[in-house]
Amino acid sequence: MDRSYVVHIYAVVRVPVWVHASSPTKAARKAELVTDLYKLLSSGEVEYSEQITGFLVDEIEDGKVLRSFDISPDDVYTLTPYEAYDLPVPDSWPEKVETAS
Repeated sequence: MDRSYVVHIYAVVRVPVWVHASSPTKAARKAELVTDLYKLLSSGEVEYSEQITGFLVDEIEDGKVLRSFDISPDDVYTLTPYEAYDLPVPDSWPEKVETAS
C-alpha cells in the first residue's frame, strides 16, 4: 500500500559573488559574509548546479509527520525509473527504434 510523503530535495545552487581578498579562503569567507542568500534564493537569481546532496523524506498521515528519513543520493540513484514507479523492468531493450522518414 502506498503512503504519503513530502520530499525535501537538497539541491546545490551556484551563486557568483565578486570580491577582492588576499587569499582564496578569505575570498570565500568574504563572499559568504556579504551575500544575502535568502534574498538571492527567493529572487531566482541563482543557477542550479545539477547536484543534489540529499533528501529529507517526511512520512505523512492525517496531515501529520509520522517520521522522517534522511536519504543519500547514492541510495536513490540505485533505483531505475521503472523501480521508482513500481513498474515491471523490461527484460531487454530494443536494438534500434525505427523512425518515420
